[in-house]
Amino acid sequence: MYHHVRSETVRARYSIGDETSSDISIQLEGTLALTISASGMVRFGCAVPREWAYFRALSVVLRALHLRLIYVGEVSGEWRVCHRTSRDRRPSATAAIAESTGTVLSTEEDTSVPAFAADDFEHVRWCVRRLPSDIEVSRVPNPKHDGGHAAAPG
Repeated sequence: MYHHVRSETVRARYSIGDETSSDISIQLEGTLALTISASGMVRFGCAVPREWAYFRALSVVLRALHLRLIYVGEVSGEWRVCHRTSRDRRPSATAAIAESTGTVLSTEEDTSVPAFAADDFEHVRWCVRRLPSDIEVSRVPNPKHDGGHAAAPG
């Protein structure tokens, strides 16, 4: 449908300390998007632009943590993060998940959510190290979708 629209690349940067107990910071285009703590908490930065490219790039990162990013209505509106427990990908089901579960990501202050058990941190670190540093996303004019969620990147 959007084959004529050129792609753009969102640059992701990962700051992973040498110590096994250090936090992992992930920036998208220089904006702190999230911090993964060795305790299993993930803190989402409030300054991430509510734009399609950032939504898709952040969704790629969250997949490594078994989390899902969802928006309802327009991508510039409310974003929620929830655990990837449902395999149901139908838009109506995704909208129901967004309304009934998940944590709303604030645009005013950072939002923290529990993501994994602390003893899984080394596995999470390994998954993050395997993430691409350049995430190519398609430019989509005004994506509007009830129960929007990120599909496979590309």
